[in-house]
Amino acid sequence: MTFSQFAWNNVTRNARAYVAFFLCSTFSVSIFFSYAIFMFHPKLLNNELGMSVKAGMTAAEYVIFLFSFFFVLYSVSSFLKARKKEFGILTILGAEQTHMYTLIFMENIIIGALAIVSGLGLGLLFSKLFLLLSTEMTGLEGLNFYFPTQAIGLTTGAFAALFFIISFTTMFFLRNQQTMELLKGTSKPKTEPKASIFLSLLSVACIGGSFFLIQRDIGQTYLYVLGLGSIGTYFFFTQLSVFMIRILKRSQTFFYRGVNLLWLSEMAYKIKDSARIFFIITVVTAMACGFLSIVLSEDSQNKREFINKPFAIQYKSYDTLNSEWDQDVQRIDQILDHNEIAYDKIQYESVNVNFEEEASGSFAVTRLSDYKQLAGIYDLPNIDALADRELVLLNNSSSSFTDSGQRKTDGFRSYTNLTVSTFSFDVMMQETVTIPNIYDEQIVVISDQQYNDLYEQVLEVPKGRSSSAAVFYRITEWSNDDLPVEDSIESKVTGEINNVINQDLGFISLRALDFLQVQQTTSIFKFVWIFIAAIFSVSSISFLYFKLYSDLQADQRMYQSLSRMGLTEQEMSTSASIQLAILFFLPLFIASLGAIITVELIRPELAIASTIQSSLTVVLGYFIIQVVYFILIRALYVQKLKKAMF
Repeated sequence: MTFSQFAWNNVTRNARAYVAFFLCSTFSVSIFFSYAIFMFHPKLLNNELGMSVKAGMTAAEYVIFLFSFFFVLYSVSSFLKARKKEFGILTILGAEQTHMYTLIFMENIIIGALAIVSGLGLGLLFSKLFLLLSTEMTGLEGLNFYFPTQAIGLTTGAFAALFFIISFTTMFFLRNQQTMELLKGTSKPKTEPKASIFLSLLSVACIGGSFFLIQRDIGQTYLYVLGLGSIGTYFFFTQLSVFMIRILKRSQTFFYRGVNLLWLSEMAYKIKDSARIFFIITVVTAMACGFLSIVLSEDSQNKREFINKPFAIQYKSYDTLNSEWDQDVQRIDQILDHNEIAYDKIQYESVNVNFEEEASGSFAVTRLSDYKQLAGIYDLPNIDALADRELVLLNNSSSSFTDSGQRKTDGFRSYTNLTVSTFSFDVMMQETVTIPNIYDEQIVVISDQQYNDLYEQVLEVPKGRSSSAAVFYRITEWSNDDLPVEDSIESKVTGEINNVINQDLGFISLRALDFLQVQQTTSIFKFVWIFIAAIFSVSSISFLYFKLYSDLQADQRMYQSLSRMGLTEQEMSTSASIQLAILFFLPLFIASLGAIITVELIRPELAIASTIQSSLTVVLGYFIIQVVYFILIRALYVQKLKKAMF
């Protein structure tokens, strides 16, 4: 038997041990390959959206490859630890250190080659389905099947390099270990896990400091919360959790109740041994939940904004002093009339004025008649009439933000009168309102006659003069109760309008097109992160599986000894289930809490109104998947323990 045959026999005869590693590696290769098929699709080179999708896919490939590297590295190290006794026997039979390095290298290369071939085959098999799903989620049309030569080359080269590098690094896991140490393997007695009181208190301080900072606004608070939370989480698994178990063990009423003695004693070792893995799983899960929450929040907000927009078309001119400012408005009217679309048009004009009482900024002054049109739509304060030299000051919170990014609802300066040139106005009322489609922070409402007089005076000012107008089209036959699609009348007509607008004269917002554009963007990110989250989920479960497998023989020996002392199957099953539940759900709980808090903290930076519902949806989905994994792995694990008991 040649050395290569010996390596092949080792892989095939340990198939049960390697199956999870092989399947997860195959899954990673398959997803990487599927993204590469999408990334190199010729259709993506034909439009701007396609290039954006390609950029997203490229970023996803880096994430998948980086995570796959650490996943394979940990998997190999776990298997090597479980096979120490086997290596000890080989040493007794005369195998040298270089022989074992060569054996491990060849085994990893065999598994890597099989995973690459299987992943490519699986990816090709489902490539048509993947492209159809990609078309549905991203909105890109014409993604037909093609033979992905570039994708095959990239995937093969990337993962061949990955497995090759990992195979070389494995020699560091076994060097400088004596034969007796290898023969003892996992049966070597473990010392009682210890925890540092100082590091445990540091974990409490970091976690407590994170929750304290949540209530404060110190500028980019989320960075400090993220940093302290990460440090606190690491020391929670490595130190604080062990310290808490020691405290529980000192409580005799709790420790000696039921099977608490059994599972508490075991958990101290398992958590200490798996602390770094728990930390990695927590970080990975939090990252996946966080990004998915942001994507779903953006999607939900886009839908809310469409439903809450009463106007199908909004046009804003930044300079009505230009005699051609209303040419775009005329074009819009012509297209709507040509398509026989009935509409109501509301025109809001304003002139920017620098009052003497406020030198730091200008006010947008508008006429009362324009304001009344908006008041009927946005439930603004009712103003029947204004005498000469009287005004109403409105602080528009929809255009005002605090330093932390929150909408400003108070803190506006109060005025009793405002003066400009020969005009002096008494402030009859000052209110904070929300006018979503007006971007002026402070709006002054005066009578129509006073507005005309003031407007004429502003025209005489040689510098700094500016006047703007906003035109809103309300079209009753275009309902915003139902979300638009690309072939709807509103989308087609507003698309026609968008093609004739002169962007140099003003800015136009088209409700349906704006919604579809944001929807396409969020769909791309949703598409990317759903599959990345799937990889993280499967790989995290694989981490736990490998840990359980490496401890299986020791657990079987322990429960076999305890069964002779009277331990029943039910007690064993209860103890094992509690331990597995902690291993599966403790990292998920901490990751979910961290993701929800972090996403909510960065919400103002992203201009998202709410993230809680989306975050809870993602966490619930992750929890359901984790429960399924838990039920399956628990059944297999308990079954193996039962066989060892009798």
